[in-house]
Amino acid sequence: MKSTTKKPILTQGQRKTIQKLRELFENEVFIKELTSILSKPKKSKLLFSFAQKYGLELEFGSPFLDYLTENKLPNENTPDPYFLDICKIIDEAEELLNPEDGHPIYKPLPDKKLQLELYPIHIAISPRATKRDVLDFINKKWDYIRYSLDMYGEIEIIRRKPKAKRDRFIWKHRNLPAKEIAEKVNKKFKNENLTYADVNSILYHLRKRKFSKLV
Repeated sequence: MKSTTKKPILTQGQRKTIQKLRELFENEVFIKELTSILSKPKKSKLLFSFAQKYGLELEFGSPFLDYLTENKLPNENTPDPYFLDICKIIDEAEELLNPEDGHPIYKPLPDKKLQLELYPIHIAISPRATKRDVLDFINKKWDYIRYSLDMYGEIEIIRRKPKAKRDRFIWKHRNLPAKEIAEKVNKKFKNENLTYADVNSILYHLRKRKFSKLV
């Protein structure tokens, strides 16, 4: 019996990043340098410099950190690989004004606070991105961009939580396949119409908040 699981719809930027990772991990110089760093007792600063040198992210959920902890690399079947893109959706108001434990508290000047109120969600674009990459990203990720924007009221810096109950439900069932979670959410919450990609994006942000201390 053939599997009915659909492959994730990747953006052009995700495909580019997967290809870049493959090329890096097939590069003898890259592997030799990484192996040398990993053999050292104190390697945190060295790993950071190494990641910076090769343009790799080094935070919870990133493919490079996954490789270091689980010895695995992402591929075209990785579900909604947030960290693999050359564009990203960033909730700057949340990150700056409601920092995770251990992160510095940001006190914006009035003009910056107003800017965050008016434009809380940012799209970060890598210098490697082309116009087509950006348009493709926005087209394929618009549902999640809209979801992020809907978390805010008009001219309101305190984040509203209209989806908190739904997100707790998703987190409770996080060990199930994303497609199954989406079906459960859509059945329980009548106004929802989530896809497995939406669920994976929501779980990414929930994990980032809950496990930020591990980064």
